[in-house]
Amino acid sequence: MALLALAIAVWSLFYAVELSSATLATKVFTAKIQYLGIVTAPVAWFWLALEYTGRDKWVTRRNLILLFLIPLTTLVILWVEPTLVWPENALAVRGVLSFFAPTHGPWFWIHSAYSYLLLLLGSVLMVVGAIRSPNLYRWQSGAFLVSIFLPWAANAWYLSGLTALDLTPFAFAVSCLLLAWGIFRVQLFDVMPVARAAILESMDDPVLVLDRGNRIVYSNQVSWKLTGRPLKDLVGHPVGDLPEPLSGLVSHYDEPIHAHQELEVNAGTESRFYLVRSSPVYDRQNRIRGKLLLFHDITRRRRVEEALRREKAFSEAIIDALPGIFYLLGENGQLLGWNENLESVTGHSAAELAQTDPLIMVAERDRQIAQEKLRAGFSQGKAMAEITFVNRMGREKPYLFTGQRVNLDGRPHLVGVGLDISQRKQRERELEFFVTVSRALRAANRRSEMLPIILEEAMRLLQGGGAMLVTHLQSASKCVELARGHWERLTKRELDFEPVTREFSPLSAGAFFLADDVRELSQSPEALLLAPDFSVAGAPLMQNDHALGVIWVGRGQPFSQAEGRSLAAIAEIAASALSRAGILETVEQRVAERTHELNAANERLREMDRLRSKLLDDVAHELRTPATAM
Repeated sequence: MALLALAIAVWSLFYAVELSSATLATKVFTAKIQYLGIVTAPVAWFWLALEYTGRDKWVTRRNLILLFLIPLTTLVILWVEPTLVWPENALAVRGVLSFFAPTHGPWFWIHSAYSYLLLLLGSVLMVVGAIRSPNLYRWQSGAFLVSIFLPWAANAWYLSGLTALDLTPFAFAVSCLLLAWGIFRVQLFDVMPVARAAILESMDDPVLVLDRGNRIVYSNQVSWKLTGRPLKDLVGHPVGDLPEPLSGLVSHYDEPIHAHQELEVNAGTESRFYLVRSSPVYDRQNRIRGKLLLFHDITRRRRVEEALRREKAFSEAIIDALPGIFYLLGENGQLLGWNENLESVTGHSAAELAQTDPLIMVAERDRQIAQEKLRAGFSQGKAMAEITFVNRMGREKPYLFTGQRVNLDGRPHLVGVGLDISQRKQRERELEFFVTVSRALRAANRRSEMLPIILEEAMRLLQGGGAMLVTHLQSASKCVELARGHWERLTKRELDFEPVTREFSPLSAGAFFLADDVRELSQSPEALLLAPDFSVAGAPLMQNDHALGVIWVGRGQPFSQAEGRSLAAIAEIAASALSRAGILETVEQRVAERTHELNAANERLREMDRLRSKLLDDVAHELRTPATAM
């Protein structure tokens, strides 16, 4: 029964994981894991049928090995040479779900025929046993008949092609529940042919019966597990003769009342844990004659609990190692779980987060979107949104939040992560800025038109309070060709204080320069002219290894390295545009000079032509005068 339940649990769990996965590779992997349950379920079903119908003598080690030969071979083939089972893997899409729909190879049909044979034999044995059972046990027989019918019906529906969803593992799960109900509710196995031995002797747990003097009057066959040696030799002896910690049971259970405790017993080379339950033993006159000690072995449970604790610690370590924020929300929006990153990002302690409404940590302008996405996550199963997060100091940072609905303890929850996208947003702003600047500079043809665009856009990108372009790098003093913002009063002013005016080697090499506070780098009183923007970032405008100038941006907060690189990119674009403007202005100047020279030459030619005409007129007049006189 336990093996069948475990097989169905593995099958159902990983089939659910397969349905929820989106990629073919994930579905193939989960389908392979499902086969751990698929190949085991038919064997466990047949085994259970043998036990139920009183044919447990057939359940030998040799027969079990033979029964598991084909299932084990199937698992080996599936992981070593899966093409014998699934020659081709494919996805079938039905509505919003995608299903794993492979073609079936020869070994698939061999395994299927074997599995159906075991299921058929087991079902026949159970039906025959149910029909032959007396009327007193019709409830148990009915439970068996329903549990037999469900898997066959579900599998027939799936094979008919009416649905792509295979309900067989879930039908098996329901069958296991019915069998469990029959076992614990109506004592299904109490009337089976296998229950012929006495109750105490058939128990897997050690049992001790003590009289009122705490002497051992009975111990069952498996009680040797307590000390590693038979306890029947101790019948009639006080329980205090047992080794520790068993001898201490006398004081703990001195009164014959219902009680229990956990006990660690060293038996042989290993320690085992028992849940010891004490129950009073009554005679026919309802008088207490002693007590019964039942030692239920909970070693596996304790080890599972320890494994769960280790796995929980491991999971928490993974969650805390995530690069972003992890969160778990209840259906009312309350914050139920988080990782350490959420505490560091928000600045709130764990106790504060447990009492804080998550929407308080969202920028007010984004709260409506956050509420809508929360409702969508619970109603539609998933949600995604870009939300501006606010820490307790009021500093904002954009995050990309994703959420997935999960059911925990039968209640819907929303689990997800939030990733810091401030760098991505910065890159988007930079890209938009560079496109805008490039277009504006291409539309401008003169240096006087370009400089305001360069400075104003640099201030906007870096959120600066002032910006200026310093030229005349070949002279001792530097001239502010143009300034904007808080520094606009410095336009056309000559400066001679560090660090704005000195030629740093990084600047000459085309690198950017950052200073958190120029007052710490310069003793000149003129440094105060940069107030209130004492944090500066500078980048040279280089063209063919020639410095056209240095662009400086200032603000009250220090600049980052990324912002320095952005300013260097601005300087590169500006240098190219200014160089183009310089060439155009030079060409225009030369054209103007040449036009002026040509106009002067034309004027001289016109003057010479006028003098020539006058000379010819004078000569003609002189020639006419003597002729007239004669």
